Amino acid sequence: MIFFITGGSRGIGAAIAFQAARSGHDVAFTYANNEAAARDVLQKLGEIRPEGRYRAYQLDVRNSADVEKTGETCWRISTPSMP
Repeated sequence: MIFFITGGSRGIGAAIAFQAARSGHDVAFTYANNEAAARDVLQKLGEIRPEGRYRAYQLDVRNSADVEKTGETCWRISTPSMP
């Protein structure tokens, strides 16, 4: 299962991402502007569970088209290909 977390680059969102990784899940999260914080979270996730898959997406949740596009991208990369 993949966890999709909005605001995962700090605070409660990052804590949820870390716990999801500890529980054996892949994680995708969004961040507003702080790319350095997002990279730090990605690095820590990799340290927690090196075999996991982790992605960060820059996203302004006020833009519905970007929200939809990010959701579709996350779904596509996390879903096995259909025959």
